[in-house]
This record gives sequence, C-alpha cells and structure tokens, in this order.
Amino acid sequence: MAMIPPLDSKEVEWLLREKYNGKETPEFEADVLRLKKGEPLAYVIGWIPFYDCKIDVSLHPMIPRPETEFWVERAVAELTALGKPMLRLADTFSGSGCIGVALLKHLPNATVDISEFDPKLTEQLRINVRLNGIDESRAKCWAGNALEGLTGTYDAIFANPPYIDPKAIPEMDESVINFEPHLSLFAGDRGLDYVKIIINEGRKFLNEGGTFYVECDAHQREWIEELLVGTPWKHEFWLDQYDQIRFLILRK
Repeated sequence: MAMIPPLDSKEVEWLLREKYNGKETPEFEADVLRLKKGEPLAYVIGWIPFYDCKIDVSLHPMIPRPETEFWVERAVAELTALGKPMLRLADTFSGSGCIGVALLKHLPNATVDISEFDPKLTEQLRINVRLNGIDESRAKCWAGNALEGLTGTYDAIFANPPYIDPKAIPEMDESVINFEPHLSLFAGDRGLDYVKIIINEGRKFLNEGGTFYVECDAHQREWIEELLVGTPWKHEFWLDQYDQIRFLILRK
C-alpha cells in the first residue's frame, strides 16, 4: 500500500493564507494535523479552484483534477466555435458539479443539466452553482445514476465517470483511498462499466452532430477501441497536459 506523503510546506502556506488570513490559530494547527494524516488540502480548506470557478467541496465529492480542467477548457473552445445562439448541455457523473459550473460560466448561451448518482451531493451541485453567481434557471441539478439524469437530446454531454479498476487500489495514494468517495472512482470490468453504457446508449441523447466528452485512462484505449467496433460513433482521443491519453471524444 502506498504511504501517506510527507507534509507539503506549500500546502501549509496556502492553508494559512486562504483559510486563516495568515493567522496561526488553534484551528489552523488542528487543520495542519488533518494534512499530516493525509487528508487532501481541498477538503481541509473546503474549496478548490477549477477553470476560473471556485468549487466548494464541503460535502466531500471527488476533488476536481487539473486534467479534467484541461479537457473542459478545450471542449468549451470547441463549443464556442460552433456559433450556436443556444446550447443545451449535460454534465453527468458530476460529483462536485465542477464541469457543469465551468460550462455555465464560460458559455453564457448554455443551459446545463447536472446530475450525480449520490443523492447527498445534489445539494453540492446547487451550492456550486450559487457560489459562482450563476443564474439558477440555467442549471437543473438532480440525482441520477449514469445517464438517468438525461432528458431529451443535447448538443453535448460531459462525463467523468468512475473508471478506475478496483485492482489498482494497492498502487494509489492513501489520501485518495482514505478520503475520496469510492463511488466516484471505481468501476468494474477493467474500469469500463460506465464507458460501455455511454457507448451503447449515449447516442440517443445527442442531437445530430452532437458530442459526448468522456474522461478515461490511457491504458484503456485499446479496450475502448474494441468496444467501438461496429458502432456508428465517430471517435478520437485527446491528450491531457502531460501528453497522456485522457479523453474519449464520441461524435454523432
């Protein structure tokens, strides 16, 4: 099992600045102990930046990652270039709502249906819509597993589903295993359970010419290619900022 990494002085500095305005209080010292035990900084502070948004994680959704931010920014550029007066979008497997909120912030012509399987996180979605000053009439937030939160058809659908094989647990950071929701991390059949659902059922939720943006893992590419054989999807893979395959793009 991976060991808890040593305390990061930069994380301590950020905690002191962002949460305590530079004052070393007893509460600050208690939070440093939380960091020493491996609790992620985002949970200790209570929020994390994501693509020009402030994402509250007080209800402990999966913490948004820089890789996700990277591909969402690229997708926003692609959707902006379409020049459509209105966009109907969806963010499934949403967790914190970070993707949906970023879409709403950067695409003022969009409405977004945001869904997450864990019912207690429905309020987390709403918190982040409000926190970022977004008109709540543009966002519908509800609980729904996989594609259950989708109604009608969309110009684009975003999905960051659980895609880690549980067999990988011994290789993962203890801070992730001990503190982040396993429901958002792990899926069966080599981590592909939800990717298969998207490939098999996703097209019916897209308008003609629509796109399904899906986060995945580099080593899954060959398996995903096999799943796509004989389907009508047009597909491509995008690299993340570290030049690793991270995103499956399915086009109708």
